[in-house]
Amino acid sequence: MVRQITITVPHEKVAGIRDVLHKQSIVHHLEVYRGDTASMIICKVVNKKTDEILQLLARYSVGIRYGHIDVVALTSTKPRIATFRGTKPKTHRFMVTDRMSYDEMVDFIDSQIHLTFDYLALIAVGAMICAGGLLTNSAVNVVASMVCFLIIIIYSSKLIMEICIGHYCIQ
Repeated sequence: MVRQITITVPHEKVAGIRDVLHKQSIVHHLEVYRGDTASMIICKVVNKKTDEILQLLARYSVGIRYGHIDVVALTSTKPRIATFRGTKPKTHRFMVTDRMSYDEMVDFIDSQIHLTFDYLALIAVGAMICAGGLLTNSAVNVVASMVCFLIIIIYSSKLIMEICIGHYCIQ
C-alpha cells in the first residue's frame, strides 16, 4: 500500500524541505505547488517507510513549529510504485522498521473502538446460552457459550489483527 504525504509549509521553508525529501530514495513523485500564503509539497511513500519520512520531517520541525502534514492511504496509484529494489525477493522478511507511525496507530484505534449493536448482541446471546447450560447442568451449552464468546473476541479483535498482521509490526 502507498501513502500520499501532503506537507504545507511557508514559502521561505519550502526549498529546504524539498531538498531534504528529494535526497531520500524512498520518496516518489515529489511535487511542489505554490499558493498565496504557503506552499504544498506532495509525495508518495511506500507504507512501510511512512514513519521514517515523518520522523525526518519532525527533525526539521515540520508539523511542530510550522506547517502541517497530512497522510492519506491510497488504494491505487499509476504508475505503480515498486516496494523493492532489483529482483523480487523469494520470501518476505519482517523488519523492525516495518511499522505504523504512532499517529496512524492512534487514529486507527480511535476509529475502531466504538460500541456496536453486534458486539452487545453477541454478548447477550453468549450469556443466555451459558445461563441455560448452568441451569440445566449441561456442559454442552456451557461450551457453546464459550464458542460464542470466542466469536466475540475474534469480532472485536479485528483491530489487533489488522495492526499485527496487516501492518507487520508495531514499535
